[in-house]
This record gives sequence, structure tokens and C-alpha cells, in this order.
Amino acid sequence: MRPLPTAGALVAGAALVLMSPGPAVAEPPVDFAGAYVIDQAGVLGSTFSIESALDDLYDRAEVSLFVVYVDTFDDPSDRELWADTTAGLSGFGPDDVLLAIAVEDRLYALNDELLFDDQYDRVSARIETQLRDDHWEEAALEAADAIGDELAGENPTEPGTTDGEGGGIPILPILAGVGVVGVGAWGISRLVKRRRGVDPTAPVEKLDQKQLDQRAGSLLVSLDDALQSNEQELGFAQAQFGEKATKGFAAALAEAEKQVKQAFAIRQQLDDATPETADEKRRLTTEIIRLCEAASASLAAQSADFEQLRQLETNAPAVLETVAATHGGLPSRIDAAEATVAALSTKYGAAAVASVRDSAAQSRELAAFAATAIAEARAALEAGKASEAAVAVRGAQQAVGQVERAISAVDKLAADLPALVERLTAGIADVKRDVAEARAGLASAAPEIAEPLRVAVDDAEKVLARADTGDPASAIGEVERVNATLHEALGKLRDAAAQAERAKAQLARVTSEAQAAVAAAKDFIATRRGAVGATARTRVAEAERQLTQALTAARTDPVEALRAAQQAVALATSAMQSAQSDVAAFNGGGSTAPSGGGYGGAALGGILDGLFSGGSSGGWSSSGGGGWSSGSSWSRPRPRPRPSSSSSRPRPSGGRRSRGGRF
Repeated sequence: MRPLPTAGALVAGAALVLMSPGPAVAEPPVDFAGAYVIDQAGVLGSTFSIESALDDLYDRAEVSLFVVYVDTFDDPSDRELWADTTAGLSGFGPDDVLLAIAVEDRLYALNDELLFDDQYDRVSARIETQLRDDHWEEAALEAADAIGDELAGENPTEPGTTDGEGGGIPILPILAGVGVVGVGAWGISRLVKRRRGVDPTAPVEKLDQKQLDQRAGSLLVSLDDALQSNEQELGFAQAQFGEKATKGFAAALAEAEKQVKQAFAIRQQLDDATPETADEKRRLTTEIIRLCEAASASLAAQSADFEQLRQLETNAPAVLETVAATHGGLPSRIDAAEATVAALSTKYGAAAVASVRDSAAQSRELAAFAATAIAEARAALEAGKASEAAVAVRGAQQAVGQVERAISAVDKLAADLPALVERLTAGIADVKRDVAEARAGLASAAPEIAEPLRVAVDDAEKVLARADTGDPASAIGEVERVNATLHEALGKLRDAAAQAERAKAQLARVTSEAQAAVAAAKDFIATRRGAVGATARTRVAEAERQLTQALTAARTDPVEALRAAQQAVALATSAMQSAQSDVAAFNGGGSTAPSGGGYGGAALGGILDGLFSGGSSGGWSSSGGGGWSSGSSWSRPRPRPRPSSSSSRPRPSGGRRSRGGRF
């Protein structure tokens, strides 16, 4: 049987989503130019699963696999020549393998100089098994697994089989060698080493700006994930041992959260419309790295004591029964939440429930993962394997905790929607009054005041035209954005007293809007953090900062408080939209993908990443401009072997060659 998947393969198998290919287009040979997966045929939802499998292959056999999907091999039409040309353009070396798939031609080519004929026959048979059923993503996963089996001397007895009964992937055998130490949520020092091709120990002064961006972005996502896991772990410990026993770790967590918030504020500064000089950008990016590393150190200093307190290896039986009892009540609660979402959708429209539409599906995935972990924890305890039981118990605890938070988010939306609709109506009325005031003042306003006021009015009227349709939360974000612009422009026409009075009249409503929007975005990100990138996290962190500023200034400076509250609404709305986009990309444009054992939900929730202590998730990727993007890319770049590879692996004679066939 095939060896059990590694940690990366388990995460990679969590969200396999396929899309139908589009119309055939003749594609010339490609230059990978640093990429590892190219999908010109549009058959992949994301490259997450494949790139994770390519990482595993490199770890196993020091071989880099590159995968390209095109519609046809018509330019040139010979598949072997097409693959040969692509390998040449991309500068592939002796330890690079190319898999090229033409989905409309139903042809594929494998270009390498590593596989002997009998090895190639076994690899191609496994690839073709997937391609014949149009399993495009699985074909690449199978190729990586098969090549690794051949070159690492681990031939499976039967292509296409998986271990475990019923198609599930048991978690304990995979985690058995990991143990408890370092895989808990407090294993920060290892979590922050998730990297994007940059040595995490390299001095920052030796990194160029792009490398600084990569390290800073990776640290931000890793630390944010770790902090959320730590908050959950702290809650478990406080419930079990009380707040006094966990005081030291709680203080360290608070300090780390403060530092990470400062780092996100700097990231927001880098993202805003005001450009920085090259020196300023380098200084600010370096400060993000410093703050994240300081946060890591703050938690690491307390980790040993906290780990000793939790003692999951010793306490696993009692903790297991507690989490199992809570888990038993989840199905009915999830059903009730699903019914609530359906009722809200009927009453307020589908767009109004967009933030919780997939909560029931994700919760069932997490509950299934928890059930698997609970069963395996019990089996491990019976076998006397306390370390394995502790890991499974932790996974179950985190999954159950996320389900409870997802259900709570549904309940909060049900309570908030009526007031949300009322606040939207009131906000629209306020904007209409400001538009009327602005139009009345345009005739007598000086040109330097009239022009920005006219732009603000035009923008506001466009927003008003569509504000009462669709998602009220998104509409509120747009309404408050134009409301803030109008308020600033009208401030040049009003005296200070009138401006303050107008701000006081709106402040309570807008502050309530901001509180609801920030809470909704934080809940959404926390329960889907395995997919959410740095952009959404930065926006919600800044929204929370602006909300705090609004609450602080409310009594002394209502104008500033209103401005901050309006900013918080707009930023939280942007954070929610960015996070939803990340999750859609993670799921290939659909809702939570079903998977045996609930691993899809556990990957989306970021639980697998926490268990594997430094696994490749988080959703951050470097953009072409060297900054951050909210796209989804989880795996680290592998080192590119040089053409003059020194590998002593036996090789067939004849150098690189392309083989393949029809499927």
C-alpha cells in the first residue's frame, strides 16, 4: 500500500476542487519563470493542493516537479516537442521534471531524465488513471506521489490506493512522530518559520525589498494565526484551571497581540494611497519584522510553563470526555443555525447572509474532523499512546471551538440584521440630507471648496441609487464611506458648532455599525483562517484600531470620533469582502468542499496548520510588485537545482526526453 501522506499532503488533500475546462485554445510552449504550476486551461480552482504535494516530493526525493495545463499542444502539435521546448525555455536541470497536460487534446507529456522505463511505466499508469476521469488536480498529485515513490524506493503495491478505511485519512499515524511538544498553539517559534523562499535566519540587512516583503507578510499571517490559536488554547486552560493559573501566559498573549496590532498598522500605512520612499518602505517593513519577532519571543518565554500547565498527555482522558460531550450536542445546533440562515435569507435576501452562508457546511466539516480525532484519541489511549492522544484531543478541541464560534456568528447576525436594516435606512437618510445641504451650498462656495464637494455629491448619489439592494452590511460600508467624504467636504462650509452637532447626531448609529462590522469580519476570518491572507487581516486590524479611537474620542471630539467610526465601518467591510474572496479562491469558487474525515473544514479553519506546527497555509503570497496580495498561495518555493546537479542518483542514458500518451 502507498505510504501514509505526509503532513503537507494531508493539508493538500483538504480542499480538492475541480472546474470544467473552457474552450480550446492553442498554447505555445511556456516559460515557468519561477512558477511551479501554470493553469492556462482554467481547470484548477487553486494551486494549493498541488504545490503542497510538490513540496513533499522535493522533501522526499530532492526533485522539482513542474505542472502545466493547456487546452492543446497545437503550437507545436507534437506533444514531445512541446514539452522539450518548454523545458528548454524554463531552464530545467537534471532534477527537474515536467508534466504537461492538454485537456482538450486529451494528451499528456512527461519530460525528465530521471525515470527508467519501468519506473516511467508505473508513474504514467498512475497519472492516466486520474486523467481518464478528468481528475486534473488529482493527476498532478498522483504524479508527485508516484515520482516520489519511484525515486525514493517506495513503490506502492497498487496505483491509486489510499490507506485507511472508508476513504478517510487517519490523523494519528501521521502525527505520531510529531508528539505534543511544539505542535500546540503555543509553538510559536516554529509557526513563525513558515517561509516563502527566504531564509528566516538571514539578517534583514542582507535582504532586498522583495525578500523583506515576503518575510514580513509570512510573519504577519503566521503570528495572526498563532495568536488566534493561542486565544483558544488560553480559553481551554482558563476553563480547566482558572484565570490565576494562566495569568502569566495571558499577559504574554496580550503583549504579543499589542505588537502584532502595531505591525498591522504599519502594513496598513504601506498599503494606503500615500507612497513611501524606498528608504521609508524598507524601514517600515523591517519594523513589521521586528514587531512580529518580538511577539514571538514574548510568547515563547511563557510557552514552557503553559505547556506544563496544560499537560495534555496527562489530562487527555478528562479533556477528551469534556470535548466529546460538547461535540455530541453540535449536530442539532448546526441544524438550527442552518435553519436560521435559511429564514434570514428568505426575509432579507441571500446577499444579507453572505458572511454565514457556508457556516453550516463548514461546521459539519469541523464536527466530522472532531469526531475522527475523538475516535482516534480514544484508540490511542487504549493503546497507551498518550502523545498521539494528546495531539488528537487538541485537534478536536479546536474544531469544536470553531464550530461554536461559527454558530455564534449566525446567532449574532440573526439578532443584528433587523437593527442593521434600520441603521442602513437611517444612514441613507443622513446622506440624503448632506447631499441636499451640499447642493444648496455649491452655488456660493469658493472654487477650491466647490469642486471636491461636487465630486463627493456625485459619488454619494451613485451609492444611494444602489444602497437599498443587496447585502445591507456592504451597503452600510459604502454609505458610510460617502458619508465621511461629504462630512469632510461640508466641514469647510459649516461652522465648528454645526459640524460637531451633526457628528453627535450620527455618532451612536455609526459606532454601532462599526462594532457589528468588526465583529462579523473577525468571526469570519477566525473560523476560516486557513484560507485568509494578509490583506483581510490588515484591514480588520485597522478597523478595530479605528473603532477604539472612535470610542475614546466620543465624549471630547465627536467630529474625530465620527470620522474614525466611519473608517472602521469601511475597513471592516473591505476586510470581509477580501476574506470572502480568499475563501472562494481556496474552495475553487464554491462553498466548503466536502472531504472524508472533515479534513477540508480543518484545513480551511487553519486547524491542520496548527497541529502540524509550521505547515503551509495562511493564504499569503507575494505579488508581482513585491508587496502583498490577498490571493491564495500556500506552499514555499523549492530550491531550483542547478543544471550541473551533483546528484549521484542513477540515471537512464540519453539525457532529457519526453514521453507521454493519450488518456
